[in-house]
Amino acid sequence: MHIVLCKVHLIDLSIAANSLNSLVENVASESLITHVRVNACCRVLKDRRARTACNLTLCKRSVTRSIIPWTRMNSDQTTGILGTKDNVQSSLHKLASKRVILETQRDKLLLEADALAEKIAGVRVEYGTLYNATIPPISSLPNETLCIIFLEAVDNLQSSVDDEYYPGKQRDRIVLAISHVCKNWRDTAIRLPNLWTTFTFDDKDDWRTARDRFDTYLHRAGPLHLLEFNFDFSYPGVVKVDSVTEAGRAALLNATIPYVERWRKISVVVLSESIFEKWINQLTSLAAPNLECFCLSPYDFFQDDLLDDIQPAIFKRGAPKLTSVYVDDINPLVCLPPLNSITTLHFNCPHVFRGWFTWNAFLKIAAIPSLTHLSILGYTIGSNWDPHVTYPIAMSNLEELELGRDQEFIDSLLTKLVAPSLNTLTLHHANFTLFPRDPEPFPTLRNLSLNNFPLESDLESFQCFVHKTSLVEQLSISYKEGSIAPPFELPSTAVNEHLWPKLHHVAFQLREWRHFEPYRDLIRSSNAAGLPIDAISLPSSTLEAWEAEDHSEMLDIGCKIIATF
Repeated sequence: MHIVLCKVHLIDLSIAANSLNSLVENVASESLITHVRVNACCRVLKDRRARTACNLTLCKRSVTRSIIPWTRMNSDQTTGILGTKDNVQSSLHKLASKRVILETQRDKLLLEADALAEKIAGVRVEYGTLYNATIPPISSLPNETLCIIFLEAVDNLQSSVDDEYYPGKQRDRIVLAISHVCKNWRDTAIRLPNLWTTFTFDDKDDWRTARDRFDTYLHRAGPLHLLEFNFDFSYPGVVKVDSVTEAGRAALLNATIPYVERWRKISVVVLSESIFEKWINQLTSLAAPNLECFCLSPYDFFQDDLLDDIQPAIFKRGAPKLTSVYVDDINPLVCLPPLNSITTLHFNCPHVFRGWFTWNAFLKIAAIPSLTHLSILGYTIGSNWDPHVTYPIAMSNLEELELGRDQEFIDSLLTKLVAPSLNTLTLHHANFTLFPRDPEPFPTLRNLSLNNFPLESDLESFQCFVHKTSLVEQLSISYKEGSIAPPFELPSTAVNEHLWPKLHHVAFQLREWRHFEPYRDLIRSSNAAGLPIDAISLPSSTLEAWEAEDHSEMLDIGCKIIATF
């Protein structure tokens, strides 16, 4: 029995020794064994040895080597374990001390950072106080002077907008910038009603926030000032707008109706019939006593009937100050305002075989005595005139005339037009009109623009046209990139005819150097004949391209060359 117990205890002792060896190996590899586990293992080993010491003498002969594992510990190993224990305790003590030192340093740095933050805040307060005590010159200006500066900035920006029909949001941007510079400027801007009289909505705006902005602008504009509205509901790239958005935008447009008596200008670009129809119908029986400019550009709203008269369809109660009307791509049958006092009239009907007005209606437009600027593009006038009529069309106050595309209408008008005040003539996508032989030139015509002229013009028509416009001083010849037809090329026989003898400046917009060559010869011929041309204008991209293609000799023309963009 004692021998069996001794064997069992020796086996337990071997297991404990193996556990301790594994523990020591882990300590050597990781150096992270804890003090508690070492003491526990040592106590287990000591206890097992004590319990088996009394029986060792009885079982010496019974113990075989196979019972003791190869990893049994000798005295040297036991000494190493005790040494490792002391090293771990020493390392733990050192690390704990180091942690305390680092935490103390951290707390000290945090206290220093808090102190620095307080000092920085104090410096900021001191800086702000000193800065406010020394007011910059711009901030010391009287409010009246600031108001003048603000209004001048807005007016100059507005006049620089390229698209005069449907201006963008440039004015809004500068107004918002002015009102966010500083408290003084903001207070002055908010109290200046003239800054807030123009409201612009474009297709990128959210109608919800736009409605709040609309109310804010009208509140700041006050109850007395005239208003200007610019709406663009064109939805570029969007096939269909959801019904909620469309209803919200319609409500925004209809919100202008209560202010119709204060309208100075209104511009609307809209593709949705549901937005447009309700709004335009409300204008039928209203008066617009202060309206000066009316711009409307819906898409493809067309009525089959031609207008044979120019009676108003809207503002039937009057618009006595209305001087400028721009209507694109919509039959004026549903939107024609009163034209009694009109000075500027722009119609554009791009659809072939439609037309808006009869020839009789156009004659009534031409007879408006106040009309000074007329633009009729596309197929605005129905082709129901008598081509054999020879009576003149007198427009005594007309200063600028712009025509395009409808060749029959252009020929019928220009050959009969009597315009003693005509200063500027612009023609788009048309051939040269065949005037009668030796026609009297337009007496005051000084500016001529020929845009996208095709090649169909014959030499006789060209010569007659040049004679009719022989008093021109400024000539513009342009050809848009991407057009199908090639540009009109000056006949070679016309080079030595000294065309446009009073010409001083020519602006070119040509895509290829070979299209410029005949005009180069014309300019050289004029200079040689003692009729010098002061300067010509060419796009900078064209000049760079010609230089890269070794065609710089094209510019050897004996006059100043101005690069345009």
